[in-house]
Amino acid sequence: VELYLISEIQAKAKGYRLAAEIKEPLIEYYTVIQETNARKSGNGRLARNVIEEAIINQSKRIVKDSSAELDLLTLADFDLKTDVSSI
Repeated sequence: VELYLISEIQAKAKGYRLAAEIKEPLIEYYTVIQETNARKSGNGRLARNVIEEAIINQSKRIVKDSSAELDLLTLADFDLKTDVSSI
């Protein structure tokens, strides 16, 4: 839950908000990552990287959907694969 809260803060600081649908999947993702390799997946850095990647993905999504909310990060914007080998 702590990493999710950090993610909300990171998103808000960049002018974005997280859709309600992302809360549980993101908490699950962080839980798996932390259980697998907590030493290499520092709290703030992991949350910041996830949000920055989501913002990039969101920009690609809204190019295709002009009716999308410009400040909303949705589940579609997150790549929540739990491949911990890259951490």
